[in-house]
Formats: sequence, structure tokens, C-alpha cells
Amino acid sequence: MENHDHPKKKNPTIAVTLGYIFGPLGYLYFGWRYLVASSLIFIVIALVPTIIGYDIPSWWKYILLIPCSYEAYKICKAWNKAIEMNAPQIRLLKTSFSSAVSTTSHLIVSLGTVMAFLSGIQVAVAHFFSGKYFEATWALFFKAGGRAFIAYIIFSFISRFIQNSINKISS
Repeated sequence: MENHDHPKKKNPTIAVTLGYIFGPLGYLYFGWRYLVASSLIFIVIALVPTIIGYDIPSWWKYILLIPCSYEAYKICKAWNKAIEMNAPQIRLLKTSFSSAVSTTSHLIVSLGTVMAFLSGIQVAVAHFFSGKYFEATWALFFKAGGRAFIAYIIFSFISRFIQNSINKISS
């Protein structure tokens, strides 16, 4: 008799492709819990700029799908490694919502950092096309990078907080 709670190995190429084409919806490949967790993260990250009045350019969606596919790849590799090692908590990969939230919380860091970097690029491009070449260069090298670095720190802290909270609840 087959054990349906025991997860099966996943194909990294399929995970990356689904993550890029469908964004967080591609996480359904890992199960509905991963779909819900990644979708909530994606919605929150996408809503924050809208709430503060920042207009997100439509072309960003194609760039933001890259971190979705990268994180899907990382989840796939960790998933397969846990299966290969026959880890005692292996069943939780498939059946635990807290495991899905903890695993997908890295998506916060990736999306937040990329969005901050893109906003810096957008400022640099605006300066460039208005003839302010020094400001464009400054924005490109310092504002874009600085925003990405600050976002990375902030979103890493948030991701770590989520993971620690999940670990406390699960224990």
C-alpha cells in the first residue's frame, strides 16, 4: 500500500518553469499549502507599494517572476534533499501549513529586495531621460543598491521572525 503522506521528489526544472510562468500559483506543484503561503506573501509584497502610493510599472511583473522561480528551485532542492536523507519530519513537507509558510518566507526577502532595486533603477532612468546624468549615475549605483540592501535587511528580519514564530508554534 502506498503512503500518500510521504512526499515524492520534485523536478527542479518543472518547479522553476511553473514559478516563472505562474508566479506563486506555480507553488501548487508542492501542494496547496505552498500555493496559499506564497500567494499571501506575493499579495502582501505587491500591496505595500500600492498602499503607500507607489505606482508599480506593469513590466515589473516579468522581473518579479524571477525570484518566484528561484525560490521554487530552492524549495525543490531542499524538498528533494529531505527526501534523500529520509528526515524524520519529511511528512511535514507535504502536510504542514507551518512548514509551507516557513519554507516560502524566503520569498519575502527575494521579492522585497528586487522591488527595492527596481525602484532605484526607475529613479535612475527618470534622471537619465531628463538629462540629469550625474543624478542618474548616482541613483543607479547608490540609490538602487542602497534600497536593495536596506530591503534585504528588513525583509530578512521579517522572514526570520516568521520562521522563528512558526518554529515556536510547531514545537
